[in-house]
Formats: sequence, structure tokens, C-alpha cells
Amino acid sequence: MTVTAPVSAAAVLAVAAHEIGDHEDPAGSNKQKFGAWYGMNGQPWCAMFVSWVMHQAGWDGFAMATAKGYAYCPDGVNWFKKQRAWAGPEQAPQPGWIVFYEFSGSVSDHTGIVRSAAGPGDITAIEGNTDDAGGSTGGQVMEKHRTAGILGYGVISYQEDDMPLTQTDLDAVAAAVWGDKITLSDGTVQPAWAVLRFVQQDGHTAAAMASKAAGEQADPAAIAQAVLAGLDPKAIAAAIPGDLAKQVADELHNRLAG
Repeated sequence: MTVTAPVSAAAVLAVAAHEIGDHEDPAGSNKQKFGAWYGMNGQPWCAMFVSWVMHQAGWDGFAMATAKGYAYCPDGVNWFKKQRAWAGPEQAPQPGWIVFYEFSGSVSDHTGIVRSAAGPGDITAIEGNTDDAGGSTGGQVMEKHRTAGILGYGVISYQEDDMPLTQTDLDAVAAAVWGDKITLSDGTVQPAWAVLRFVQQDGHTAAAMASKAAGEQADPAAIAQAVLAGLDPKAIAAAIPGDLAKQVADELHNRLAG
């Protein structure tokens, strides 16, 4: 069996990839935005990172040990086993499955989100609270290649990536590709969310938004064109799995231009 998610794996991975490079401040403090959001800032945060990603991607019902997810890796393991959605390390995981590691020899002590798998026991994952050495308390969000220490996986059935993307998907990919801001053709800088949403609404609303920001009348088509100019598979592939880049780019292009 699996746990069914209301979002696509592409949306989840886009959100996770956008956070690569984020780190504790100050170093060694366990203080970062994921723990602050969860309500346990200053504590080991790999599981809170996974929980934050799922909620940011639109999975509001990602409730396990708490309404926000899980902060303790064994809680995540037990929850997936209780749902009969657990796979052992002998299986090759799918993108978006949650991986649990066992480095200390007793219980799971680290977790992340599978980005890709070359086969059983050979995965690449996006993880919070790790480092170059692959530790479980390293203080950074990183992409890690792992071939050892894998305890198993939480199996998740995502919305099919070839289905029409939801607004949540669009927002997640927009954040991953453009960050928080987009520079328009007239040189003004606008939030990615605002541009995407307003361009898809009626022209008067889009024009009013642009006019207010730029201090002059603006053609909403010009806004859309400026947004689409930055939409290329290479840019998206930097944030999500490359094999999905063209599909996501095409879908976003169709929705924004439609």
C-alpha cells in the first residue's frame, strides 16, 4: 500500500531543491526557518525540513506525529509502517518517497526526500541538517548521493506528473525557478507569485497590478512575455528532475499564454 499525496512529486522536489544551500544561523545552533515553522527551533531538524517541504508544496494534510508532520525520525518510520506504506532498502524508490537512514545502529536518525535512484541502495536525496561528510547534524540543506545507511522508505503515491498541473504546482515551480522575484522587461522587479497569478487573471487586473508597480500603464501581454522569457528547461532542470523539465516548462507556457 501507499500514502496518497494531493500534489505531484515535481512540486515537492521543486520546493525542496529551492532550499539547497540554506543553513543554520548561527552555525551549530540548529536554528533555521524549518524548525521555527514547526515550533521546535533549536532542535535537530532533518525531519522538520521534510515536513516543511510537504506543506509548502501544498500537502496541508501531511500530519503524522503532529498536524505539521514529524520532528523525530522514528515517528516517521512508525507512521509509514502503520499505514502499510513502508518499503525496505532492497527496493528502488521513486522520486518523492521519504528516505529514512540508520547511521547510529539502533533507530532511524536521519531523513530526506528521494530525488532519484540508480537502483536499490543507490539514491540521491535532498536532505536538511547534513554536510559534505554526509552527517545527520551538519546544519545545511544539501543534495546527497547515498549508498549506505538506508533503513527504508515511506512510500507515497503522488498525482501523476503528466496530469494538468495545479496552481500549487505552478507556485512551487515558480519559486524554484525564479526565486522570490522576477525582473520584468521594463526593469521593474515583481514577486514571482504575483506575476504568475495576475497574468492568469483578466487583463484589466494584470494591467492594474503592473501599472501600480511601475507607475505607468502596462500591457499584461508584455508581463506574460517577460515571465515566459525566463522559462527554459535548463533553468527548471536546475530545480527539479531533468526528465520532467520539458513537461513542466510546456505546461507552464500553455497556462500562462492561454
